[in-house]
Amino acid sequence: MTNIPQKQEKSKENLDILNFVINENTIVKPLEPTVYIGGSVFGALGELSFISGKAKAGKTSVASVILASCLTETPNFDNLGIEGVFCEDKAIIYLDTEQSMISSKNIISRVLRLTQLEKAPKNLFVANIRTPKREDKKKLVEQAFSSFGEPYIVFVDGLADLVASPNDEKESNDIIQFFVCLAEKHNCSIVLFLHETPSGDKMRGHLGSEAERKCYATISLSKKADIHTITSKLVRDGANFPHIEFNFDKDSKGMKTLDTSTTPKREVGIEDFFDLRKLIGDEEKVTSTDLCSRIEKHLGVGRSTALSKIKKMVEYKALEKEEISKNKFMYFIKPFITSTLN
Repeated sequence: MTNIPQKQEKSKENLDILNFVINENTIVKPLEPTVYIGGSVFGALGELSFISGKAKAGKTSVASVILASCLTETPNFDNLGIEGVFCEDKAIIYLDTEQSMISSKNIISRVLRLTQLEKAPKNLFVANIRTPKREDKKKLVEQAFSSFGEPYIVFVDGLADLVASPNDEKESNDIIQFFVCLAEKHNCSIVLFLHETPSGDKMRGHLGSEAERKCYATISLSKKADIHTITSKLVRDGANFPHIEFNFDKDSKGMKTLDTSTTPKREVGIEDFFDLRKLIGDEEKVTSTDLCSRIEKHLGVGRSTALSKIKKMVEYKALEKEEISKNKFMYFIKPFITSTLN
């Protein structure tokens, strides 16, 4: 009997460069954005993004808006130029390594206020891991990716608490590679928080330098007087966006964009809606998940692109949307109004 060689698992002891070769026939998933800021892609599935800034610059406020915008299909709040792609039922995870329990809980309160929900969605998980030892924090972070269901976007506030020193080259390289592997393994978006140096706007130490090399995008938060500013530091897919300024609004008890003219919207071209409408039966109602799957298969695009097409079809009155429950919708076709496209 002939022995058939078994496919060997990749490991440190058994690496084969042929397993990593890419050619014209290699199947690569299209980019699937999770977050846009100022019209540019900030977060994407399988990628690392960074939010940097000094203390009290507004990092948590921006993160709360991202959380809220990913948790609702039709956001109805001042989004500070941030557009999250709806996560559907995938897990949204926020891991806090440095703030108090009260501060961590306030994140949930901000999300509820923005989304106008009475209870936190079942797929939102906020965990405070401030007190465990550094080596235990890393273990808890790894557990989070497999304990709350399929992750969509994971925040770690802050990254420096997972290393002994941000200036240690080996530790810095190892922790960034740790998150690179988690993002690819779970095909999720990871957003890491890192403080900036006291005397400048660069992220701290060798950890910050390695972050810049491996990140997909980075934004910096700053504050002068009562004005917070979002600055585009690095965007790999698109142009750096203009500064976005915001401050705390006493009336709404939340952050408010000061100059919306500097926060361009993501442009989506007019699609062939007649073709896409054929994917839904005349008397049929479908969920966003089902409709997304049909569009993905029909056009060969990613989920975020399919969601943007659904959103545009509703905007141009080519598709009707019926609210079943908070942030849950069914879609069906209705008479097409061509004048909206003129």
